[in-house]
Amino acid sequence: MRGGVDCIEVTFRTPAAVEAIRALSGIEGLFVAAGTVLSVDQLEQARLAGAQLALAPGSNFEVIRAARERGLPFVAGAGTASEVEQLRHFGVRVVKVFPFRTVGGVEFLRSLAAVYPEMRFVPTGGIDQSNLSEAASAPGVLAVGGSWIAAPQLIRAGRFEQIEQNARAARMLLR
Repeated sequence: MRGGVDCIEVTFRTPAAVEAIRALSGIEGLFVAAGTVLSVDQLEQARLAGAQLALAPGSNFEVIRAARERGLPFVAGAGTASEVEQLRHFGVRVVKVFPFRTVGGVEFLRSLAAVYPEMRFVPTGGIDQSNLSEAASAPGVLAVGGSWIAAPQLIRAGRFEQIEQNARAARMLLR
């Protein structure tokens, strides 16, 4: 937050996810999202821990339904136009594009936005300082995710000043 980033995604790729979401959700002014939510059980754990949003790399319609029932905003993932089309048909209007770099990067987003102008996209997976500005300014992009800001090796090493610098750099790139 000192670096200007007030939204964080904690992924269920770590056994500490629920504990981290719970701890972070107590910080005033911080928006906490639960990521890599692959099951209804993980969705419920995230909700009870205080997550304000959940995201997934794919499109599990059981999890999407459960999120709607619980009133927790949910961003399902897609890596193809067919997946975007299925989500659109299901009433979804915000889609995580994952893995962004692998599925075609900014050109893929431009193509999707041309066909689905009512959709909004959250690209993640392969976003870093080299492509953040371009990804964020692509048509239809609502938000971007980049783990490079708080990379696991930086967290493990306690390099919080570097994380703050990375957050500042990200904010500068988005101006």
